[in-house]
Amino acid sequence: TVGIAWRCSPIATSVLVALQLVSAAVTAFGLLGFAQVLTGVLESTDTTGQLLAALPALATVAGCYALAGLATVGADAAQARLAPGVRRLAEDALVTATADTELIDFDDAGFYDALVRARDRGVDALGRAVIQLARLCAASISLLAMGSVVGTLHPLLLLALLASVLPSGWATVRAARMGYSMVLRTMPTRRRMGQLRDLLTEREPAAEVRSYTAQAALLGRYRDVAARLERIEVRLGLRQNWVDTFGRSLSGVGMAVAYGLLVWLVMAGAVAVGGAAAMLVAIQAARSSLAQAAYMMNLLYEQSLYVKDYGAFRREAEARRRAAQARALGPAPVLSRSIEVCGVSFRYPGADVDALRDIDLTIPRGKVLALVGENGSGKSTLAKLLAGLYRPRVGTIRWDGVDLAMTDPDSVRSQIALVPQRSTNWPLTAEQNITIGRPYESEPDRDRLAEVAAESGADSVIAGLSAGGDTLLSKEFRGGAELSTGQWQRLAMARALYRDAPVLICDEPTAPLDARAEALVYDALRRLAGGRTVILITHRLASVRMADQIIVLADGRIVERGRHEELVNAAGHYAELYALQASLSADVASVAGAPPSL
Repeated sequence: TVGIAWRCSPIATSVLVALQLVSAAVTAFGLLGFAQVLTGVLESTDTTGQLLAALPALATVAGCYALAGLATVGADAAQARLAPGVRRLAEDALVTATADTELIDFDDAGFYDALVRARDRGVDALGRAVIQLARLCAASISLLAMGSVVGTLHPLLLLALLASVLPSGWATVRAARMGYSMVLRTMPTRRRMGQLRDLLTEREPAAEVRSYTAQAALLGRYRDVAARLERIEVRLGLRQNWVDTFGRSLSGVGMAVAYGLLVWLVMAGAVAVGGAAAMLVAIQAARSSLAQAAYMMNLLYEQSLYVKDYGAFRREAEARRRAAQARALGPAPVLSRSIEVCGVSFRYPGADVDALRDIDLTIPRGKVLALVGENGSGKSTLAKLLAGLYRPRVGTIRWDGVDLAMTDPDSVRSQIALVPQRSTNWPLTAEQNITIGRPYESEPDRDRLAEVAAESGADSVIAGLSAGGDTLLSKEFRGGAELSTGQWQRLAMARALYRDAPVLICDEPTAPLDARAEALVYDALRRLAGGRTVILITHRLASVRMADQIIVLADGRIVERGRHEELVNAAGHYAELYALQASLSADVASVAGAPPSL
């Protein structure tokens, strides 16, 4: 926390510590001066004369407390400067660490849980920890000063003060540890409750939730999870209350001992009545400082548990990034001959079986490869491997003979344009949704932008927006627009075309499109096929007639390969799927009264 605060603002951090030192020192000086004045007044027979004589000292005490107040105000201003900056730096570091991790890391439940804890609690904990650390520092400095005053009056009182506060401090630290353990145990439950809450409160699922009248069912599930979490929190609260009661009871006993000791010292003649009054004031001030220090230490300890999670996640993300860098010996070659997949198998984290097994294929530069198969056959996983988003568990993927596992992943991805099965709805303007395909450009290529918009059908989408390409595509903000799934897919296709990469991977690119838009996309793909490598994933087998090679996948394996006519004549798995689609198309056409056509 101190390190981040220093990086945020060395001046504000230094000023904060200096002002706290000043505040504590002048407060202690003022208290000691007041104790001396009080002792003199109570032990003097001429009270009026003593008061008059003490006026300069009282003025000095008043000045000390005024100076302490000004120092505290300045320290609070430094805190106000530091806390937002620390949160910004902490979140920036977290986002940077997350952005550099591999896609496979997000499939690791443990890693994702650590990310959620660091994001949702760790960043805010760091911001709060700065303030609490500053206040702990102030309370500790004040405690040292007050303790010195009490110790000067009588050393035994200082020991009694410690005995009156330490049990309470132990109880609060113990309660914080219990709360943190509960958060760790219930993190999956909290995430589940958050998912259900979002289904009921977010805009995107609202239409489907209402169309299925699923509100009651979702509410029931939400309430079940929330009630289970509530029961856990109630049990925790009762346990924490018992621990707190025990600690406070011991602290009360310690305080009674301190007052009893003071009475005994007066009765034994070790302390005069006037000194006892001064001691009483000093004890209260010291105990207040000690209690404040213990309270801040408790809060800081509680935040430190989440700060530790934050630090652990950053170290884990950094370790994974270094491991990835250690494998990368250089940039990937500019693809000129072929992509070769040799004996590749892949398994997702936590899975019992491989999603892909023993995949061998060659994709010559400038050819169209189609991946077909039923849902769950491994098509999208293979596409992600070819895009450099995943690394094989076994086997190699080579570009022009170079193993991609020994190259910088970004140098591979920079040569690939991907249209995923579920494209991201970027909350940017319509134009930015397309040009983000080439984020390194300072200014978009207007001619290229117009060309790809026309090729993908995105031009008609943009023409229908209130501010054209400058329309913000998010209804969460004023003036924003909402697009249909098909319109979003047109922009996704335009984004991939604008990237102008040598390898284009399309995972069901036309599934949400109408017939006209689908025809535009496939016309664009045919034009691209002359110079780029196109990898097409689709369930619409009529769309793969143009492919130079069709790979048929089933249960993570390649079961057939060849051109369309060859596979149909082979009467295998592909021919069966093609016949099913042809039959369905004929049935639909006959119902509509049109000639059957696939």
